[in-house]
Amino acid sequence: MERLVGIIIALLALSIMMLIHELGHFIVGRKLGFKIDELMIFMGPVVWQTERKGIRYTLRLFPIGAAVQFAGEYEQPEDQTSGMTAADGVASAKDPSLFMNRPKRYRAAVLAAGSLANILSGILIFFLLFATTGYTIPVLGTVEANTQAADSGLQAGDEIIRLAGERIYTSADASMALYFSGSDSEGIPITVRRDGQAIEAVLTPVMSTVYQVGISTQTTADGRLEVVGISSWQNGGDPVFEDGDIILKVGDTEVTLDNFATELAPYQGASAPITVFRQGKEQVIYSTSKAVETANSTGLVLTVSHNVLRALPYSFQYGWSTIRGSFQAIGALISGKIAASDALSGPVGIVSMISDVVVESRINWGEKFLELLNMIALISLSLGFTNLLPIPLLDGNHLLLLAVEAVRGKPLSARVRNVISAVGLVIIIFLFAYGLYLDIGRIIQG
Repeated sequence: MERLVGIIIALLALSIMMLIHELGHFIVGRKLGFKIDELMIFMGPVVWQTERKGIRYTLRLFPIGAAVQFAGEYEQPEDQTSGMTAADGVASAKDPSLFMNRPKRYRAAVLAAGSLANILSGILIFFLLFATTGYTIPVLGTVEANTQAADSGLQAGDEIIRLAGERIYTSADASMALYFSGSDSEGIPITVRRDGQAIEAVLTPVMSTVYQVGISTQTTADGRLEVVGISSWQNGGDPVFEDGDIILKVGDTEVTLDNFATELAPYQGASAPITVFRQGKEQVIYSTSKAVETANSTGLVLTVSHNVLRALPYSFQYGWSTIRGSFQAIGALISGKIAASDALSGPVGIVSMISDVVVESRINWGEKFLELLNMIALISLSLGFTNLLPIPLLDGNHLLLLAVEAVRGKPLSARVRNVISAVGLVIIIFLFAYGLYLDIGRIIQG
């Protein structure tokens, strides 16, 4: 039941983002004198409708999606105009409120308004989150010993202004720069501002061999390690850990995050006795570990700010950082630096991610709400950005065709536009199918 609730919430969240997108088109279209036939909320059969000032408002059965239909946005097929007189056809074609008859700058404004609405709504959500819970800024809070930051001479209070060759304005910029910086074995150039002076350094990793048992953990309130994820290679492909296990001991020694790896090291990959707390009782499991070459931590621990006045401009900066990160991800995908499975997600994957937050039992509903808001803001920005890409059937392609019309002095022929739409439909179907394939693969793999 909880999973079903999560899926419903996810679908509603997606629908709200789509509705915000369509309201952007709708509001700007009305302000600029476009004739609008219908504003549709959700999809499928109509369950409620009303009409006001010539616009039909409908609520439909299936809780996904939204759409606005502009009069004259597409040319009417011949079978729909055969019953019209010549005078009717001329009058209709010359109606200045029809979409194709409005000035190009007005059409461009309407086309861009949907994406702009998504981007602004995402930034607004960021502002609400930042103003109430604080936000991370690219200033070093602490510099711990034996980290790359400490070894390179960085100090608490240093403001990161450039990392891995990228200009840094927000914590999102710093995260993306590290993500795309390459292998741990490569030094990462960093520039910080200290006392008004720019200081350059290099984050150079120190490699060491550690033994890992193939689990992801989080720290409990009493400092114990709780298992929250299990790798497919755990215990040589025969996992003995379970989600929710609390790790108590390795051998006879009690362990926490600080000494877990240290206590595993003497076993050097052999089967180690590990005491866990599972289903109300302690039990001993035996797990092999795997030697992994790993780098020491970068040590870039950033500062959390609660400056409300700074939260608004920072929200705009953070929104732009998110969009810039999308450009970087596309470039890395094309160049082969990252796999498609790490960069793409379809509707099923988005619904799954949102519903996973809803059913997560380790956080309270207040934390779930904040996490959902953050996720919705990111998806809303992504939706706005994606719709501006010059892919046929998306707003970005319509804007491109409008620019071509402005250069040529006339629109492309209906035949050319139909071919572009057909190609776009094939691309959209392929991307949807590929995204669905990746989403199902992630779900199967857990």
